[in-house]
Amino acid sequence: MDILLYGALILAQLATNVKQFTMKRCGQKTPGAFNSVCINLVRAVICLVVGALIWLFTDGNTTTLFGHIIIVIAGLGTALNLFAWILSSRLVSLTLIECISMIGTLVLPLVIAPYAYAGDKVSLVQWIGCILTFVSVFLFINKGEKTKKEGTLFQKIAVVAVCAIGATLAAIFKKFYTFHITEKGLGTIEYFTFISFVAMLAVFLIFFAFCYSKEARRVAEIKTEDGKPTKVELPYKKVWVYILMAAVALYANELFTSYASQLPSAIFYPLSRGLVILGSFLLDVIVFKDKVTLKKIVGLVVVAVAIVLVNL
Repeated sequence: MDILLYGALILAQLATNVKQFTMKRCGQKTPGAFNSVCINLVRAVICLVVGALIWLFTDGNTTTLFGHIIIVIAGLGTALNLFAWILSSRLVSLTLIECISMIGTLVLPLVIAPYAYAGDKVSLVQWIGCILTFVSVFLFINKGEKTKKEGTLFQKIAVVAVCAIGATLAAIFKKFYTFHITEKGLGTIEYFTFISFVAMLAVFLIFFAFCYSKEARRVAEIKTEDGKPTKVELPYKKVWVYILMAAVALYANELFTSYASQLPSAIFYPLSRGLVILGSFLLDVIVFKDKVTLKKIVGLVVVAVAIVLVNL
């Protein structure tokens, strides 16, 4: 059983890398909050349809009121994370985004684990692994590098903070659902994935109404050559291929992460975050041509050691 859960975690990581690549490309080609909302709205619709079909064919059962509350909170967290992630990817490196998100998705869950998941204890060695993973954050930040020019310091802090808060809510409540609902036979992971996308779609519909109204007012002030108001331009023509790829990756990540969250907290949280950091680093270096430094190499070694420790 554990082998299958580890396999689910690896598949979730592969989906994360695809999602990161495609969403960063979307952010590069169609920057801004409005475009982020438009892109994530379509992703949510596609994943909702797929999730509904899979849920109907594999199970068809629902969950309790408490289970629904957990799912909605997790879906809200995922929506915030997706919205802010595209914006963050233009301001800082992928590795730094994931390292900062790790504060909420690794340290906080391990602190609350003994209270939220009765009997789910964290050993001293596993805490050391957690601390090493946390230390790697500072090793991945190279002050000697030329910083990105987009955005002010306040904008960077605010957007990355929203991204991290969203990831934290999603990570904690996915685990909470599997422990308190799935393991007691009160709801399935397929239903969790389906309803979480319902919640995400609701959030992005609200965001879209607000952002479209704001964007319409902005472009109305811009006149064309014949003096007519400029119309709002949706980003889909430029990035539709990336959106489709990201939607598949998003659903796969949500599904396999929910399966993998059945691992003990002391293994699931550090291992999942360590894999995300490793994958983000490789994307930054291989695909987006970020500079490799000695500090970052040491950071990778520290993460690798931490992963070994948390699995002892």
